[in-house]
Amino acid sequence: MALRESAAGATLLGALLFVVQFASEVVGELFTHGGVGWLPQLSTVGKTVIVYLYLLRGLGFVLSIAAVFVLGYWAGSRLDLKADYRRFVLALGAGGALGYLVAGVAGIVATEGATGVTTLDLFSLVTLLVGIGIPLGVGIQFAVVGFAGAAFAHVAGETDDDGIFHRTDDGSPGFVPDSLD
Repeated sequence: MALRESAAGATLLGALLFVVQFASEVVGELFTHGGVGWLPQLSTVGKTVIVYLYLLRGLGFVLSIAAVFVLGYWAGSRLDLKADYRRFVLALGAGGALGYLVAGVAGIVATEGATGVTTLDLFSLVTLLVGIGIPLGVGIQFAVVGFAGAAFAHVAGETDDDGIFHRTDDGSPGFVPDSLD
């Protein structure tokens, strides 16, 4: 069950990561053309764009590193990591890449015409190749960071002879002796 939930969480985080990264790419364009008058603004457009870029990039970091690490920690405390680590890494990597790719395709379809590119030219080809490469990179990043979180959970908690992670009665990680079961 934790594998499915991990894959679903990674897919959601991958999609959210694309949205945040896409938003950071267009925020300058929107502010210079006055398309976001409903957002709070600083004294100049330049300062406002910089603040929003930093906020979006910070959120992108939280989604791509911190949230995936926490997801890995959560799953690592529920899995027999020694037996399931290959499937776990594959679930996180594939989930993150799939979420990023699906959100990316949806973003491209939604903004088609706004870019002015409607035929397959060199720009479209390069965009397509980069568009395939980035989700693969996201998948690899999610797999590595998620596995680091799971490994941290595995090392932080104690395991019995089977290698199964246990929690104590108070919810903290720890070894539960057979005499207390």
